[in-house]
Amino acid sequence: MAPLKKIDGATGILVAGMSEVACQTLLDVVVAEVSSACVSVDADRVVFGRRAEPGDLKMRDPDSFIAVVAMLEGPDLCVPDYVEFLLHCASCVARRDDFRLYVITGGTEWRDLKAAGNSDASKLLQQLEDTVQILKNADPAAAGRDLCAFLEELEHIRRMSTWRRLRLGFDDVAGRGASGVQAISAITAIGLIFWLPVWDPRASLGDFSRWEDVVAFVCAIGALPFLVVTLYVFSRHGFFPIRIWRDPGLIVGASLSSFLGPHMLGVPVRIDAPARFVVLGLVWGVLLEIARRRGYTARREMLPISLEGTAELHGRLSPHLRRQAGATWLDPWRSPLLPVTTSRVFISYARASDWGRKAAEVLEAELSQVGALFFRDTDIAPGGSWRRELNANLGRATVFIALADSRAVQRGWPAAEMEAALAGRAEAGVPEVIVLIEPGLDGPDVERWSWRPAFRAVLEQQREVAETTPHVMEFQPAVARAIAYRLHPSAYSSPATVPSALARPLSALWRLLSAMVQMLSAFGAMLGHLAFVVLALDFLGVLPARMWLSKVGWLGAAVILLSAISGHTARLALAARFQVRHVRQAGITAANRDGAVGLLTLTIWFMMSAELFVLGWAGVLLVVGFAAADEFCRARAASDPDFIAT
Repeated sequence: MAPLKKIDGATGILVAGMSEVACQTLLDVVVAEVSSACVSVDADRVVFGRRAEPGDLKMRDPDSFIAVVAMLEGPDLCVPDYVEFLLHCASCVARRDDFRLYVITGGTEWRDLKAAGNSDASKLLQQLEDTVQILKNADPAAAGRDLCAFLEELEHIRRMSTWRRLRLGFDDVAGRGASGVQAISAITAIGLIFWLPVWDPRASLGDFSRWEDVVAFVCAIGALPFLVVTLYVFSRHGFFPIRIWRDPGLIVGASLSSFLGPHMLGVPVRIDAPARFVVLGLVWGVLLEIARRRGYTARREMLPISLEGTAELHGRLSPHLRRQAGATWLDPWRSPLLPVTTSRVFISYARASDWGRKAAEVLEAELSQVGALFFRDTDIAPGGSWRRELNANLGRATVFIALADSRAVQRGWPAAEMEAALAGRAEAGVPEVIVLIEPGLDGPDVERWSWRPAFRAVLEQQREVAETTPHVMEFQPAVARAIAYRLHPSAYSSPATVPSALARPLSALWRLLSAMVQMLSAFGAMLGHLAFVVLALDFLGVLPARMWLSKVGWLGAAVILLSAISGHTARLALAARFQVRHVRQAGITAANRDGAVGLLTLTIWFMMSAELFVLGWAGVLLVVGFAAADEFCRARAASDPDFIAT
């Protein structure tokens, strides 16, 4: 047997419950197909496959393996050690991205396995159905081919998992931090609103001679969220927003925003604070507002899908999900600030439904024809955790399409996916929910308690028109075609807080700014390496760069320019570390890492002599540079297989 090369702590692959012939067939496929980079002839490496008998697994730890290939047969399900070992393997699949459990049923039907085992075996089979993408009626050669694909992608899978955790964690922390800064700024501004004219009517510039810049900056940050909500309400409902009377929270928000936003901006005017700090505060307010909403999006992606949290069969949906299931307005505090223009479709249906599978295939064909991105459970790799894949893909989806027939409305997992979609929309304003019902499906009534509460809540609601009301339509090929063309990448845009008439010029302005930053940062890595030389010469006194720039009046411009290039190069360095499979082919080299360190160090060194106003704009351009590179990486991921599409 050819041993397997150890990859970052992975310790081999265990084959259990197979005959010698089946194990050898599996091994022959792997040795023949896996690339030379993954196979080693070094004898001290871990051997590829140790064939284990079902009763020989009591002391085995699944965490010590890259993958486990297990054959399920009726007699083996009566061996307690084998059942316990596979239960541990199922938990490993749920916990680890870099572990695969390939369950092969051979020629045995799943229902026969359920009938053959005892209560522990039934628990195992249920756990496997809820966790693992199973290779039903497959042979060892098919498992070997899937295992080869996994080994080839193992490093890529690990980096993708690490990057996703980093991204979501950063967005979550940044969103919470932005919320805190906005809250502190708003409280401070509200205090000044009432203190200046009420408690001290004679307050003037003299009382704020040392703080007028800070007051202008803080008030502008605090005012921005209220101005956004005011823009949302009056751009959609006019100056007499009568139609929002059903949502008391929106009425209160509109009233407070209309009053507080302008008055917060009036505080700097009251104390004659400089207008340039008001502008800087508003720009920072936009960045904080985007960060806060990205935090909601990250928390939405981390929402779990599980049967344990799904509403009971004869119960009712929770009130906040029930509101999302009916006629509701877009939440201006949480929804995307600008429309999302990339449609990611999640298709939900019941596996046991023949109609659902055929309808999903028709929908897939239409979406493929227009180039829309979509996901369904058949896209999940065998042996992996399909629950985790459902979480990830539904968390990123901008459109959720449920195919509802008499089976789907009674099944637990379609209901769990529907509830997760509704919870995600309550959290971050997306995804849009579309329910396509089987022709002839009767609506829910008091006699049909077998319907899941999520489907009852969506389908029994009166079809009132509102911005985010779930769209319920009878499925027809023409309807599928119309939905697909609506989701065409060049035509799609999600509901957003800022109206589309204003969002278009803002998006065009952002694209222009992003292009300018990318052009400036074309030689970011080279400039970063040069920064080390400049720093060394400055410290030695040979070339006092900071002093010279300050003397000729260019220090502020240098700090701002370097900040933009630093942010852009830092994001490319992260791409080279986490998101690129083959660095040279993708055109992003690891040199960005050293370049980013040099640029950031030089920028901080220059910042030590810069004034407060320059530091504020330097921070803005640092974020803009990072965001511009992030958008470049996302666009590259859509067309370049060497990138990780996240």
